[in-house]
Amino acid sequence: MDPLEGLDLSSISNIGSLGAPGFDIRDGVEEGEGDIVTKEEPAYLANKPEGSIEDPQETIVNSIGYKDDEGNELNYDGEIADEDYESEEPSILSTFTSMGLIDLDEEELASTEERDLEWFANKALEKVNKGVEEGVAEYKDSLPDAIKALLDDYEEGVPIGALLQGEKEVFDIASITEEKLEGSESLQKKMIAELLTLQGESREDIEERITDYEDSGLLEKYAKRSQEKLVNFKAHQKQESIKVAKAQEIERRETYHNWLTDLKTNIDKRDEIIPGVMLNDKQKKELYNGITKQDKNGKNAVAKYREANPDFDLQVAYLATVLKGDFSALEAAANTKATKQLKNQASSGGGSSISKKRSSLKGVDLNIMKKFA
Repeated sequence: MDPLEGLDLSSISNIGSLGAPGFDIRDGVEEGEGDIVTKEEPAYLANKPEGSIEDPQETIVNSIGYKDDEGNELNYDGEIADEDYESEEPSILSTFTSMGLIDLDEEELASTEERDLEWFANKALEKVNKGVEEGVAEYKDSLPDAIKALLDDYEEGVPIGALLQGEKEVFDIASITEEKLEGSESLQKKMIAELLTLQGESREDIEERITDYEDSGLLEKYAKRSQEKLVNFKAHQKQESIKVAKAQEIERRETYHNWLTDLKTNIDKRDEIIPGVMLNDKQKKELYNGITKQDKNGKNAVAKYREANPDFDLQVAYLATVLKGDFSALEAAANTKATKQLKNQASSGGGSSISKKRSSLKGVDLNIMKKFA
């Protein structure tokens, strides 16, 4: 039965097709007698050159870093880009440099060397240290010469305590005024006695000399001479102490540098440290840094591991005294443990699948299978 039978459809004969002008919602569907309704081409695509982009919206999307069919770079208008136009964004290195986070010269910027996070961190730390050093230098320049010299000596390895003690001894003697020295007989005797002591005189000789000066009225005169000589002697003594301390610091730094060099060479040339355990380049670097780098408390990775593991020293002592550094004993112990585990699995039902199958067929008459042979 026709569901439309009896309905008058003439009222809708004049209604146009649904959809946008020029289009029929029934694309490609036959209408009327053999006619096919198709889309009409939009006006903006009429007479388009061969190989051009089909849609202006696609032009905008595809022009950013895309090429046409002939391999030409396209700009934002979908046209062939100017050969002199550079659309490449600045690299992260140049960006960080311009922001002042790191310092790089043109050669470092142009380098293709691989940079990881640690490299960036070290460069940033160099920048921070440089800024700190420049700030300290600027501050030092504003200080009195005596204080600036004191800081310079300290930076070169002279202990601050020795520096302050030397400065104090010179200052204490040089700051005694002439009036104060003239008005104190005990201070005069002390000045003479200190100089003679530094010159190697015995206690008896010093007392005798002071008595002679006192009896002859020359105590004040020799006290003033002693003060001048003491200032010069203490200043010379301080400078000699600084020279010795600087020489010791240079030797210490050279020793430390040589130790670092030897350590790195020793690690880099090894394929393994524990026999049978191969060592790759990343692990070599971790090992070297774990020994040489310290935190703000002066502790390296080994020291921190020792604190977190109370048995660390005991284990090292065991390896050194009982095992005599023989790691093969550890390997044998590991193998023995693995063997025991296998035996336990076998005895607890972990046997072969063949034996299991055999046990499961026990008591079954297999003669019936011969009929199918």
